[in-house]
Amino acid sequence: MTRTRKHYEPMIPVPAYETLHDQRILQGMTVEQIAQRHYVSTTTVNQWLDQHGIKLNASKVPQWAEIQAIQKRQAAGEVLNTILLDYRFSRFTYDKYRKQFEKALQLNHT
Repeated sequence: MTRTRKHYEPMIPVPAYETLHDQRILQGMTVEQIAQRHYVSTTTVNQWLDQHGIKLNASKVPQWAEIQAIQKRQAAGEVLNTILLDYRFSRFTYDKYRKQFEKALQLNHT
């Protein structure tokens, strides 16, 4: 005899893609932080992320305003690695997006 998987109606509705994407990717919240915010388990949050196709190991994407703020702080004499810790960016991620934004600015000025 094989067991069939029971499907239960969720007690808490699944948040919209935009909400989870904002919390996980843009704000850089951990699965644990999202779970606390929604009063659910981390397993539930992982299922929500999977349903929406949001990668569990996704990293926060820097916005142009953040890159400019980082550059201003660096110009003021702060150590880049310390600044990046405040923004929760890796050096690789920062360099990658900084180059993309600078390239886009050059294309717009020509």
